[in-house]
Amino acid sequence: MNIFKNKKVVVLGGGTGSYMVLSHLKNHVDDISAIVNMVDDGGSTGILRDELGVLPPGDVRQCLVALSPETSQLRELFKYRFSEGGLRGHSFGNLFLTALEKLGNDFGAAVKTAGELLQIRGRVVPVTLDNVRLRLKTKNGGVIAGEGVIDKMVFAPKEKPSVFIEPKATINPEAKKAIKEADLIVIAPGSLHTSTLPALLVDGVVKAIKKSKAPVVYVVNMIATKGQTDGYNVHDFINEIEKHGKTNFIDTVVYNTIRPPKDILDLYASEDGHWIDINLNKLANSPYRIIGEAMLSESALKKGLIRHDGEIVARVITSLLRGDLRV
Repeated sequence: MNIFKNKKVVVLGGGTGSYMVLSHLKNHVDDISAIVNMVDDGGSTGILRDELGVLPPGDVRQCLVALSPETSQLRELFKYRFSEGGLRGHSFGNLFLTALEKLGNDFGAAVKTAGELLQIRGRVVPVTLDNVRLRLKTKNGGVIAGEGVIDKMVFAPKEKPSVFIEPKATINPEAKKAIKEADLIVIAPGSLHTSTLPALLVDGVVKAIKKSKAPVVYVVNMIATKGQTDGYNVHDFINEIEKHGKTNFIDTVVYNTIRPPKDILDLYASEDGHWIDINLNKLANSPYRIIGEAMLSESALKKGLIRHDGEIVARVITSLLRGDLRV
């Protein structure tokens, strides 16, 4: 397999979307910077933040695992989650990152050390090293606190609330450097309000993106977040991202062209979320380069799941690095 040398790719986001992109992109590009949002406060991560005052390890752990060799036993150890006893619900990776941070009082250094131990291809970079929390402003002017709470919210129909972080945070210098030097910046798919936007809300991130020479590629979700982005079309996601960034900065939009069978879509609509359509007429006169590719995972579909095919997504990204669209 050919691996791009001397090409630098930044992947912005966190959670399962970044995990999918990174897990496959590492086999095509040798210089990847995964820039991770730092607002996670649910589950194991939330307990560790509240009880020990550490920065959130969860999404960082996922990105470290994604960039590590598949055959690594340490990778499996980082993924291991305790199912009983006092550590029930905690993953080993979260505990390890927390211990490293407490040992050196430096989360950035802890992430680097973990990356070295896991022998990752590329680097994982927290978007900020400030201790921040996600907030959401409702249409009535109220404020909802916490990523874990916001993630479970059901918005009013057609409501498009704003999210922000507190306290005001500054961009991690390593994240700023990675964005400046990038040849391509990828916004990974993920939950709009709790994954994608928080990575862009840190002061200095969008400014660094605008200053960078790198094109910005947004890989659009296939399924809406139930109760939050139901009814969104592709252009709605773009509009919300750039509204929160307070400027236009996306150059290319990549979307999936294959529609799953109706029975699977109906099941998702009742339990997880609706299919996200693209209105090409709405985007016809937009400044974006619109690229449609068959990116639906056939193996996931056989299990009744709607997922991106990470290998195809990686090939689309590398084709953009080459300057063509041969996939």
